[in-house]
Amino acid sequence: MYAEPSLSSRTAFPGRWRLLSLPARRLLLLALAFILLFMTVNLHGNIRYILVHRAQILATLLLVAFAGGIATLLFQTVTHNRILTPPVMGLEALFILLQTAMVFFVNVQGLALLGAAGKFAVETLLLVGFSSLLFRWLLGGVGVNLHRVLLVGLVCGTLFRSLATLLQRLLSPGEFAIFKAACSPLSPVRRRRFCR
Repeated sequence: MYAEPSLSSRTAFPGRWRLLSLPARRLLLLALAFILLFMTVNLHGNIRYILVHRAQILATLLLVAFAGGIATLLFQTVTHNRILTPPVMGLEALFILLQTAMVFFVNVQGLALLGAAGKFAVETLLLVGFSSLLFRWLLGGVGVNLHRVLLVGLVCGTLFRSLATLLQRLLSPGEFAIFKAACSPLSPVRRRRFCR
């Protein structure tokens, strides 16, 4: 006679695990193994502090990976094209250029006065404004040519990266050190200077 499995043995995880293909399962297990290695290798000294710090870094990495995937999916859906991604169009280089230009023109003390919310608002407004101007010009025509869009995106990305590098070289060494420390997501300088 067939016995119905108990409620405790019927969990949602094994059913969903079977839905994944074999390469996806292997990739997921490999990612979990790397996460475990990252969290446990070279643990010396104050273990609690190290684990909390590594957990913050891991959460930041996972959040950025998720946001990058969602941004790519949305970008490809809006443009109806599977080739175009934000890095190909130069949006990451535009963000780095805006960060560098804010430190160069506003100065570190001005950014500290803005605070975290003000800095985020200014960055968001500038990034949305510049990118909407760029894409209105690029994608606004009736016949959108994919080759032109890719070429202009790559050229703009290279231009933005070059301008950001130029502005970074023109910064004073102290401002450059603060800028580089502020660009890392969990640095104490960022928390002190920019996130008040």
